[in-house]
Amino acid sequence: DKIALLTKAFGFMQNAIAGSEKARAYLESRNLNGSGGSPVGYNSGQFHLRSNAPYIETAEKYGLLKSLGGGNYRAWAKDCIIFPLRNKEGQILS
Repeated sequence: DKIALLTKAFGFMQNAIAGSEKARAYLESRNLNGSGGSPVGYNSGQFHLRSNAPYIETAEKYGLLKSLGGGNYRAWAKDCIIFPLRNKEGQILS
């Protein structure tokens, strides 16, 4: 379930770049546009707010979310550029 969660979350983070001028500008300034085989993502901290509610428990288990109580969460690495670490099979492990 960890690989499935990280794959889903990273897909969301890759798409989140388009919605953040700040993230796009930073990536461009560092020449990190995701080409050349090194995909990048942007953690807007909103992964759990979309249609990803079924992943909340697993996201807490693996440290992507921390419950603040009352249905509120703090996202790990919010507003950060994300580089996935993969195994030999290409699956995201971290």
